[in-house]
Amino acid sequence: MRSVVVCLSFICLLLKKCYPAESTMGSPSVYTSYGNVFPPLDPSSVPKLSAENSTVVTLCELWEDDGIPVTPGIDLALQRIGPHFALKNMTFRLLRHGIAGGCGDESVLAVGPALVDMHLHQAPNGCQLLIGPSCSETMSNIRGLIEHWNIPVVTSGASGIKFADKQKTEVLTRFGYTQEDVSLFLIRILDHFNWTNVAFLYDVDTYATDFQSSFQQVLQSSRLDIFKRIEFTKVMLGQNSDKQWLKDTLVRSSERSRVFILAALARNVYQIMVAASELGKLNSEYVYITTNLIEAHRFSDLFFFNNMAKSDPDGPRILGSLLVIRMKLPADDLENKAEYDQFADAVKTNSLKYNFTYAPGEQVTHLVLGVWDAVMFYGVALNATLAAGGNIYDGRAITSRIWGHSFHGVVIECTISNYGDRNFPYYLQDFSPKDAAFVVERSQPKLHKIWSLYLF
Repeated sequence: MRSVVVCLSFICLLLKKCYPAESTMGSPSVYTSYGNVFPPLDPSSVPKLSAENSTVVTLCELWEDDGIPVTPGIDLALQRIGPHFALKNMTFRLLRHGIAGGCGDESVLAVGPALVDMHLHQAPNGCQLLIGPSCSETMSNIRGLIEHWNIPVVTSGASGIKFADKQKTEVLTRFGYTQEDVSLFLIRILDHFNWTNVAFLYDVDTYATDFQSSFQQVLQSSRLDIFKRIEFTKVMLGQNSDKQWLKDTLVRSSERSRVFILAALARNVYQIMVAASELGKLNSEYVYITTNLIEAHRFSDLFFFNNMAKSDPDGPRILGSLLVIRMKLPADDLENKAEYDQFADAVKTNSLKYNFTYAPGEQVTHLVLGVWDAVMFYGVALNATLAAGGNIYDGRAITSRIWGHSFHGVVIECTISNYGDRNFPYYLQDFSPKDAAFVVERSQPKLHKIWSLYLF
């Protein structure tokens, strides 16, 4: 395994030589940057406005109510952009509607009527911006409405909507990761090492099945001939994850596979690794790869793995054979840690108003960071539209000033492709026995086992 990981230090150089400037998703390599936007204003220079003596811009938050609230991120963004628009005699109103049912059928059925009520009845002039929903199926259920009403829509979710379907929705901008981009990143890793004997083990939850589907579609559409030779072993984990069943699955899969992609809950991933250890399949002949795309403790795979490294005596050895894909987030930038910590503290304080308390040391999830970026970017596009004498109620025109542009967000640049998806850099992380955790090593940049690999 170590000989495999050491080779990764060359990927950043090789990617520039082996791949075209644009990915299979068609993302551009050059963007128009708005730079730093909406600097703080002297409060004494900002007029006090009311709905009666100003132009009101209504933002409608339509979000699933089963997780961490994203409203604190929206509030902070409005506090930043609001004074600048007050100088233009404009104010913002935020309408909120929580969708019950998580990402299940209940939310899919409820989202349409909720949007109709918000846009046609609650908002006097309709929704000028729709924030959410987060779940892919829920978002898919209102794509026709938002296109018909020409409402700009932003979300830090909806990662499972396929690229071909996304292209048909001209007003939707995604500020989170997309499963197709993660799939492309993973495929490039497989191609670099010429790993063709691959088993894809996936659970029955929505994320796992969507990721498996996206991975297969991206693989099939790839222009690289090597992927025609990859064979897959698909195994449903579900509730049947007892140790003997997992062992039988690994034995069967390893008859032709040496690389295992694991799309499952962290506890199931760890059970697979334990079973592989007992079968003697954690040696250098085998590679195990999973993802960690949500940082919040209650959802984070890394948080679970790091705890297992401390609580299970065999944890460090077992996790030493696992590679983890994750996004680069503002919290990773140590040089600007003070700026990020100030933002994160503000989010956590504001979350108390919505009856939510972050656990000690818990990171602000990318869902909250994404909606902050989204509202800020909407403000930038709205400002540019006003400067050009455009129509602020034209959702497609507003959206066109977001796609293919970037601005400096919280610590890092927020870049949106020409097709309305955020471009994230991704890490491939290895376990550090010294720290007993998956960490970003920076002390020896030429030797460390974690590299920032860019898709674009």
